[in-house]
Amino acid sequence: MNDTITVLTVTRHRPDLLQRAIHSVSQQDYDGKIQHLILIDGCMDTYAMLDQHHEPSEKLFWFLRARSSTELSGPEHLAKLRNLMGRMAETQWISFLDDDNEYEPHHLRQLVECAHKTGSPAVHSWMQILNFDGTPYLKQRWPWCRDDEEGERRYQELANKGIISAGSNVVKDGINNLPYRCVDTSEWLIDKELFWNNQMSTHFSYDDWINNKAEDDKLLMQLLATKVPIVCNQVVSLKYYLGGYSTNHDGCHTHSQTWEWQDSKPSFAKNSNITMKPAQTDLTFYVGVYQDVDLLDNCLNQLRNVYPESPLIVRSDGDADPAIAVIAQKYNGECHYGKRLYPIENGGEMIHEMLRLFISNATPFLIKMDTDTHVARQFSALPDVPCVFGTLQQAGEGKLLSIQGGCSGFTLSGVQQLYDSRLLLDELLTQLPPPWAVNESLYKRAMINGLTGFEWTIGWACEKLGIRLVDWPEIMSEWQVTPENDDLRYAITHPHKPGMPIQGVKRCALRYYENVTSMTEVSSIKP
Repeated sequence: MNDTITVLTVTRHRPDLLQRAIHSVSQQDYDGKIQHLILIDGCMDTYAMLDQHHEPSEKLFWFLRARSSTELSGPEHLAKLRNLMGRMAETQWISFLDDDNEYEPHHLRQLVECAHKTGSPAVHSWMQILNFDGTPYLKQRWPWCRDDEEGERRYQELANKGIISAGSNVVKDGINNLPYRCVDTSEWLIDKELFWNNQMSTHFSYDDWINNKAEDDKLLMQLLATKVPIVCNQVVSLKYYLGGYSTNHDGCHTHSQTWEWQDSKPSFAKNSNITMKPAQTDLTFYVGVYQDVDLLDNCLNQLRNVYPESPLIVRSDGDADPAIAVIAQKYNGECHYGKRLYPIENGGEMIHEMLRLFISNATPFLIKMDTDTHVARQFSALPDVPCVFGTLQQAGEGKLLSIQGGCSGFTLSGVQQLYDSRLLLDELLTQLPPPWAVNESLYKRAMINGLTGFEWTIGWACEKLGIRLVDWPEIMSEWQVTPENDDLRYAITHPHKPGMPIQGVKRCALRYYENVTSMTEVSSIKP
């Protein structure tokens, strides 16, 4: 078979999940030509990921669409973008793949085989429902219902129709299941000309919102109206992961948004876990200094170019150089001289002292920086849950997670939880080896160098207290590798020490090696 197929994916602020979708298309066992076309709906984090990890080709192509300030996400907007992409396709067939779902390797091949065998211009598969973590969804509650009672009733209706069955996560979609169930968008393989002439409706009513009718419902109704033969191949080849907007009714899936009725149209509500464009006075910057005062002036100068009004705390960790106070005053910052707290015998006291200084005149966010950290632009958004955020890293093959210490962000609630617990003053952190020394490198740091691990102590404390670690895409803090930021994809980068880059150093950012769960513009891992 030499039929050509274009897979259409619309994506926004979910680069890690998109990687999984891209991989599933690349692993198709279909011999014909497949092109994966990705529309990036106005988000630089996804564009940066694709630019870094992939090369545009005949098999994979993407484009960044500018998004106006008046556009609202939701089924109307998504339908419009899907229609736009459909018109761009030049192949015989088109299919869809949501950025948080994936195909089984045989998905497209068996759909094309079905189309050839039946002569149908519109064929579809069955799917299995998976929880966000990849485990089978086996609850006897239909997850697309907002109310538990309604969900249990709908599940029983679908079970009575043979669409689902207890103990199985398979959904047997089909055109005969109306009005109980439609065909999911990602299950379809549709003749391009048929789709061009029957594009998705971009009108959604209040009744549609009440009944959780989205663009896939509209598409099925339009295809049925054409009276063309529609065939199901009865193969379970789509993996549907819960947590997208149509199943995120309580907002617990922080990588997605909730679908609400606003301004006489269905749209995505503002994610309550995100603070959009925080004010300058919402952020307090903290810079620790020890025998690197030569870097301090440049660091604070750049900070004030971007955040001239934010509170600033400079603390000397045992360095009596009077230039530290002079530079701090020059940039309207408060300066504190204190004893050297970095040695391991002080445990987590250095971190506890930072939190104490911040709490005395707290703001919603604390941003801890090193003197070789560079503030490039203001943040577009920041997390609004008790957390520590920045660049997620791991030690000991995942035994311990932390936020890289060149730039660590804290929400006020996260600071209060860490400080009030007094866990950072636990004597366990002064013992040798300390609990954060989970690999050879960290063991050497404590036992040979005699130093505490700033970020690893925080990671250990967050694990103990259940405080979330959030991989924030606007911060790229590395160790001995200066991140590229010519396009200002990052608000803050680290390190920026003078001298040539160190060759052969492995990047520490976990996002380079593993998928991390998203929180809208965020990736997060709960301890």
